[in-house]
Amino acid sequence: MDDLTFLLTTGVGVAAAVALYVYLAGFGKSVQFANAQEAKTILQKAHKSAALTDIILSSDNRVALAHFQDGSAQLLHTMGHKWSTQALNTNSVKRVKTTSKGGLHLNFRDYAAPSVNISLETESARKTWLKALTPHMHATQVHAIQDA
Repeated sequence: MDDLTFLLTTGVGVAAAVALYVYLAGFGKSVQFANAQEAKTILQKAHKSAALTDIILSSDNRVALAHFQDGSAQLLHTMGHKWSTQALNTNSVKRVKTTSKGGLHLNFRDYAAPSVNISLETESARKTWLKALTPHMHATQVHAIQDA
């Protein structure tokens, strides 16, 4: 019985210690930018070859889509407590789904790229994002969205 008690208390103690470490280190918190200027700064550092022409932000300031003068596009999104940028080109977006809360969920053709949830509060914001993502989607996906 003492062995069982030892194993249970040790298991619970280790789990509590790991949870406390994750909480204190901030790994459980997702970062977000304070405003559009912070997102522009991060994106411009990631793409130095051309100037930024426009930027679209999600409602929760965790995702941004930027277009540059050279015609390229970058998606800035969170990966836990860090930022990640992803270059978008023709056909890079495999699937776009509307979430139950009205946002968008993106899947990419590159299987190494994570899927991205975009929080959107209004229908006009959703339409703006879909219009901005259209050049980066496969033709069948564009038709599916237009038919819906």
